[in-house]
Amino acid sequence: MPLEFCSTAKDARYSWLECFRLLPKRSKQVAAGAPEGSVGAFVAHCRGEALAHVFQEAPEAVLPELRTALGDSSKWVRSRAADLLKSAGKRARAAVPELRKNLGSAFGNSPAAEALKAIGKEAPDAVLPELQKALGDSDSEVRSDAAEALGSFGKMARAAVPELRKALGDSDRTVRRNAAEALNAIGKEAPETVLPELQNALGDSHVHVRQGVVEALGFIGRDASRLFSGGNSKDGKEALEAVLPQLRKALNDSDSDVRRSVAEAIGSIGQNAPETVLPELQKALGDSDSQVRSVAAEALGSLGKFGKEVPTAAVEKLRKALGDSDSAVRRCAADALRSIGKGARAAVPELQKALGDSDPELRRKAAGALGSFGQGARAVVPELRKALGDSDSSVRLNAAEALGSIASEAPETVLPELGKAFGDADSVVREAAETALRSLSRRVVRRH
Repeated sequence: MPLEFCSTAKDARYSWLECFRLLPKRSKQVAAGAPEGSVGAFVAHCRGEALAHVFQEAPEAVLPELRTALGDSSKWVRSRAADLLKSAGKRARAAVPELRKNLGSAFGNSPAAEALKAIGKEAPDAVLPELQKALGDSDSEVRSDAAEALGSFGKMARAAVPELRKALGDSDRTVRRNAAEALNAIGKEAPETVLPELQNALGDSHVHVRQGVVEALGFIGRDASRLFSGGNSKDGKEALEAVLPQLRKALNDSDSDVRRSVAEAIGSIGQNAPETVLPELQKALGDSDSQVRSVAAEALGSLGKFGKEVPTAAVEKLRKALGDSDSAVRRCAADALRSIGKGARAAVPELQKALGDSDPELRRKAAGALGSFGQGARAVVPELRKALGDSDSSVRLNAAEALGSIASEAPETVLPELGKAFGDADSVVREAAETALRSLSRRVVRRH
């Protein structure tokens, strides 16, 4: 029988079993260059759509061969075998140990991990213990795949919570993140199992563990805030009340990386429930570490991007941050004020001063922020007109756009200044003035 028939025949069961029978003698015809008797060469030519029929009628004939293929020297063959086993469900439970050995060994998404998740839906008792073992593997990619797969089981994986909590201190960043996401997934369905573990781990002596705990709490809090803002206020409120005290505690951690992670976690919660985290973000803006202050400023700005009202007290903190000793913090503060928009008009004096800063990136962001205030920035029009002659082209562009924005609401303030700019001896200034007028004309057209 021609071997091509193995992948195209309608009688899937007969053709596949015949292929298995002929394989030891005919392997070179299956794949050129494959070793004599190679199971892997056959697997590489199998079509997944036929496998369901084979497993329905003769799983005992197929499984041993696919388990053997999982040990093939070719990564591609091992991946193909895992793909085929994925469709078998609980009938492939005997292949779980071999699949575990293949975690982390494929390119892209791990076919072995996907197969274990599929088998585990019908036979969790066979899969979950193997995944827990894999969390202790010496290969970080294996640990990463195991953590990600465990998260897909939700509360069925609650027995793995202690191991996942330990994985929050893994030396590999991806493992830590996958463990945090897995704990979040389990915590959604079994918070009574996850939250005590996380609470205890906040006191761990290892920075990576505390940072991972904060990340996991942030995931849980973010999802809870979505429930809270989406109408399911009872469940969301309960989860937030469990998470926020722990994050507040971690905001006082001795390590700046942990505090930075707290600011990021709180910022993600604030996008849906800003009223619950504003005091913490304002506190983080006064942190001794510049990176923590930068993250806090970005988080406050993200509230504006999501259309959330930012209170005056927070704007005042951002105004102060424009005078920070660290240039990155000043830039983040300017960006945040731009995102908040007209609600941050009180910051005009500080942004006006920033237009003269030695850092061109800050000057650019300051001009952009002033433009977001519309006519609320009319007092700074002369300075913006001067900025049309800035040595940095991005500053000139933002100044021109800011003048166009102000002119669309208060043309009598801007047009005389633009007229002066058209008579400037510097061609760069004249070009920027022309850009400002184009910006104004586009705004007028959009209005009408």
